[in-house]
Amino acid sequence: MELPALIKEFSEEKDTALQTRPYFNHSVEFKNNFLAKERAEMLEKVGLNIFFFPSKMVTGCDFLSDSGTTTMTNEQWAALHKGDEAYGSNKGYFLLMNEIRDLFGEEFFNKPLSKKPNAFLFHQGRSCEDALFTILGKLGQDLVIPSNGHFDTTQANIEANKIQALNLFSSHLKDRNSNSQFKGNMDILKFKELLEKSKDKIPMVFLTITNNTGGGQPVSMENIKRVSELSHDHDIPLFFDACRFAENAWFIKKYEEP
Repeated sequence: MELPALIKEFSEEKDTALQTRPYFNHSVEFKNNFLAKERAEMLEKVGLNIFFFPSKMVTGCDFLSDSGTTTMTNEQWAALHKGDEAYGSNKGYFLLMNEIRDLFGEEFFNKPLSKKPNAFLFHQGRSCEDALFTILGKLGQDLVIPSNGHFDTTQANIEANKIQALNLFSSHLKDRNSNSQFKGNMDILKFKELLEKSKDKIPMVFLTITNNTGGGQPVSMENIKRVSELSHDHDIPLFFDACRFAENAWFIKKYEEP
């Protein structure tokens, strides 16, 4: 076959296995190879508990963690070396502030010297939860915070402040015959019932995307919109635990009609 024809045939190849990836790996860790039989035996040994399953035996990406599941770009690695290590008001703070204002609007993140800031930066989500629920715990007694599924540390911080953490899991979550792609949704009917009975006891509504307590199940855009509408109709703030928002967005794009 002549070269032009060969090039044309190759360019029209539909086999995705031959298509190059649109990125370079900048951090690679080599693993030992384990047989499927060995992994199955380990699964049985740990009682199907993914927290006890050795990560070295996981083939591919370990999606148990939300703290980083992929390699870093060359820009990210460079940023580590260029970072300002000053403890307070380092240049990274102002870069982040500008990005937040650019994304969400000038009014979202007030200027650093403002007397009434409306955005707060925490070094870690657990300390942020502690501060938030400590403040909410001072609003009154018998408070309840509904969610599609509180993460374990979130629930612990809520309950430590004498607030009830209520999980309104979707009925599809425990239904083995369900073909739903969005088993992480909040149960809208139960949410409505709660609003009718106890809306004055709800300081905020919490959506976790993805629903990690429910097994990392995604939440549909339709469900997010409905929860948002009901919350705002009752003048209740809606908060997101958005640790896996990118994966959740992928499920919405792939499985939900626009």
